[in-house]
Amino acid sequence: MSHPPFVSSSFQTLVTAILGTDPPPIPASPGSEALQDLLDGLLEKDPRKRLGWEGLVAHPFWQFKLQLPSMPLEPEFERFLAQQDAPLTGDAAEVPAERTLLSPSKAA
Repeated sequence: MSHPPFVSSSFQTLVTAILGTDPPPIPASPGSEALQDLLDGLLEKDPRKRLGWEGLVAHPFWQFKLQLPSMPLEPEFERFLAQQDAPLTGDAAEVPAERTLLSPSKAA
């Protein structure tokens, strides 16, 4: 029986484990290298390095050709990524809400 890769009775400890620890690899089996590579790409913590839609549909794991669906633009995500590249100054309390993953309206 399998279990979740990160478990904790404390939410803060769980978040710290998820953000600071790589997920365990899947058990090795014939042909699992492509699956492990796909999962690694999808579970990449840095959104700038994470496997995108184009990489997902073109990944060698799939044994048939997938078509990239028409996807809406993601301006908020693109803005977030651009802001992550900008250097932070001052203390964390001075970071504007748009520089965080959750805006105040979503955090409540």
